[in-house]
Amino acid sequence: MKKNNFLAFLDISIIDILPQKFQRELILNSLIKQKLNLENVRNENLDSFRDCEVIKKTINGKFKVQGFAFFSLLQFCYGKKFRYDLVDKIIKKKQKIYFFREDLLIQNSNELKKLRKSLLLFKINNQKFIDKILTIQ
Repeated sequence: MKKNNFLAFLDISIIDILPQKFQRELILNSLIKQKLNLENVRNENLDSFRDCEVIKKTINGKFKVQGFAFFSLLQFCYGKKFRYDLVDKIIKKKQKIYFFREDLLIQNSNELKKLRKSLLLFKINNQKFIDKILTIQ
C-alpha cells in the first residue's frame, strides 16, 4: 500500500454541469500537487446523496486509505443539516480529508477544531447556491 492514498468522492449532484471525468481529473491533479495519491473514486447515488449514505458506509468500511477527497464541502450540505458528524468521524479514524473546491486539507483533530465554526456556517453561507444545485435534480 502506498502512503497517502486517498479515496475520492465525486459530487453526483453536479454531474450535468461538471462531468465525472473532469471532477476526477481536478481532484487528481490537486492531490498530486500536495504529494497525495488517488487510489479510487466513488459516487453517491442520486436517491441518497442528500443523506450521504454511500459516504457514511464507506467511512465505516475497511478501506485501506489514509484519507478521503471530496469535490466540495457542498456534498455534506445537501440534506437538512451540514454533516459535520461524518467529517469528524473521518478525522477520529486518523484519516485525512480534502475538499477540492475549497482547497482545504484537514489532517488531524486540532485542525478540525480550529475550523469547526467555519464548517458549521458553510451551509448557511452557501444555502442559495445549494438550493440552485438541488433544483437541477
